[in-house]
Amino acid sequence: MTRTITLLTTLALGVAVCGCRTVKPVTPPPQERSVRIDVQTVLMDTSDIGEVAKGQVLTPATVVGLRKAGKASLVTSETVTARVGQEATLKGVTEYIYPTEFTEPTSEEKKPKVTVNVAVQETTVVPSSFATREVGNILSVKPVYHDRNRVCLKISRVTVKPPLWVSYPEGELVDKISTNPATGTQPVFRVAATETEIVVSPNHPIVLSATQMPSNEHKTLVTVLMVTLVN
Repeated sequence: MTRTITLLTTLALGVAVCGCRTVKPVTPPPQERSVRIDVQTVLMDTSDIGEVAKGQVLTPATVVGLRKAGKASLVTSETVTARVGQEATLKGVTEYIYPTEFTEPTSEEKKPKVTVNVAVQETTVVPSSFATREVGNILSVKPVYHDRNRVCLKISRVTVKPPLWVSYPEGELVDKISTNPATGTQPVFRVAATETEIVVSPNHPIVLSATQMPSNEHKTLVTVLMVTLVN
């Protein structure tokens, strides 16, 4: 009888001990986790924003509603994953190569071209040095934990438009001779850049910016951002 009681007591203690050893899922420490950042840019009519928002702050729900109604179109969609405390960069660009320095020919190499009553001094310069410029969209993000439930994002966005090519310098007419001693073509790049630092909650999208198009007063570009924690 004593052996039976001892055996039952041992089994009960064994079950209790096993129940206390339930394996819990392991969560990586904050510095080893990653953050996925989704950024979408949507084009819509400025008047539609006013009608839907009704004077209130523009929200992601408003943007989603306009897209479902066919009143907004997706322009760009960018996704980048970054380790906490480290910067990640996403590029969608085309490299333009352009001359930065020119070599002017000697006077013996210049060949004047004579027209009716006007002599045109033609000068051809030779590029001697080049540079490259990335044209397109560049997104850089550095996530840092703000607290246990929010993430601080340092965001840098740069948009570079295709260049406008301009010739320098312009020719002058002196004593019926058109001179253009060192004409070279140079690109002019149009750049739109923003830098910001925001605190966001994971899985809660926010409107990052709303920019009216300079070429069309009736169109607005709206950027929506959302972050997701990745183990």
